[in-house]
Amino acid sequence: MRCAVADVTEDAAAELYAMPPEGFTAARAARIDAARRSGDRAGASAIGRLAKPTAAASLVNRLVREQPDLVHAVLQIGADLRRAQEELDAARLKSLGADRRDRVSEATEAAAAIGEAAGRRPGRPVLDEVAATLTAAVVDEDAGAAVASGRLIRALPADGLEGVAPDEVVALPGAPAALDPRSEKPATTARRATAAARTDAAPDDAKRRAERRDAERAVADAERTHDRAARRQRDAEDDLADTERRREEAEAKAEELRSRLADLRQRLDAAEDDLRRLDREVHDRRADERAARRGVEDAEDELARARERLDALPS
Repeated sequence: MRCAVADVTEDAAAELYAMPPEGFTAARAARIDAARRSGDRAGASAIGRLAKPTAAASLVNRLVREQPDLVHAVLQIGADLRRAQEELDAARLKSLGADRRDRVSEATEAAAAIGEAAGRRPGRPVLDEVAATLTAAVVDEDAGAAVASGRLIRALPADGLEGVAPDEVVALPGAPAALDPRSEKPATTARRATAAARTDAAPDDAKRRAERRDAERAVADAERTHDRAARRQRDAEDDLADTERRREEAEAKAEELRSRLADLRQRLDAAEDDLRRLDREVHDRRADERAARRGVEDAEDELARARERLDALPS
């Protein structure tokens, strides 16, 4: 029988990891308060240990619940790839590699739509983490199980969970998953058959199989590198388009200012011509004023002499 604390905690986790991260803290606090009011101190403590997911982890958790078919498709690609690797089916591996990119891209866009529908379109760094997490679900069975849990607390590295403890990336790692991965019994059967064949194989066959396995891993690594490079290229193209747009705006502004500057220079030249003409007129008017003043002075002297002559005559 399951203990009551586990039931309460799993119930709380099912609610908390299905919501956007913005509401997580308040909802967790409400759950803790409810558990305390019911006297379940152990349950309250366990709920308090449920970690808030990152933005990318939250998108993947909601994708698991809202678009389970897309996540199933991603997980199935992983199962098919592992089967093809065990069966040394190179053509199938190549085909599935293309399918993987398509399914991961489709699921990433669906996650972006989920975030936008909740009022916040995720940025490129968050979507890159979502894509890396979904890629990890393809290449690593444990990562696939972590994604299917619907309780991720942080994004996963694209190369899987090697060296990462489950409780570092998943809340309640032993609890039932939100999404049951599709049966992989055929793959398990194939693995057992392949293992038996390898036991009976000659050393040369085992060597060739190992070499092919290494080559297939190299192809998978190269595909991940290609995906990262393609994302960087898209980001660079977006940055270039934005920079070119801003340059065009700056060029239009500069052209407008150059036009205004040319007009101001013409107006300045005209004003300076007027100033030089008026300087000459002022100089001429000053000369005329000086001549007029001298004329007045001469007339005053002549008037004074005339008056003196008049005064000298007898009455």
